[in-house]
Amino acid sequence: MSTARPEPRLVECPALHVVGVGGTFTPASAPTGIPPLWSAFWARHAEVQHVVPGRCYGFSTCPERLDASLPPQFEYVACFGVTDTSDVPAGMVARTAPAGRYLVFTHEGHISGFQQTLAHIAEWIEASPYERAPTPDYELYDERFRAETMDGAFDVYVPVR
Repeated sequence: MSTARPEPRLVECPALHVVGVGGTFTPASAPTGIPPLWSAFWARHAEVQHVVPGRCYGFSTCPERLDASLPPQFEYVACFGVTDTSDVPAGMVARTAPAGRYLVFTHEGHISGFQQTLAHIAEWIEASPYERAPTPDYELYDERFRAETMDGAFDVYVPVR
């Protein structure tokens, strides 16, 4: 069973710089496409320089938030947070989420329940006074998440205005 906290936290975050392996997905291709992306990242993670220790990120950009005529696809990057993006290994990408206000939701349970958490987040925001900002959102994986079992807790940061 997986859950999201019914009430997210509203936080001010500094800019987040990341480096990792990215790919483009649709909502239909994400559940089967993102796990191999993480495998590709872990095979090369030691190449990333200037790493902020103890954290991994799933970094997501959705161009259709800026232009509704675009198809529903997004870029997802399996990555580390970094202090400097000047040394990006070949075949990897650097991305930045700007400083700003974020709603922080927590997914608890096995990763297979993450789609339910995403649906909860979308419903919560739709009913809230907040509007999604047209900037990247990201998942923060720290010591609460056990990668070997794909279980535990992690936070989902959604930019709002």
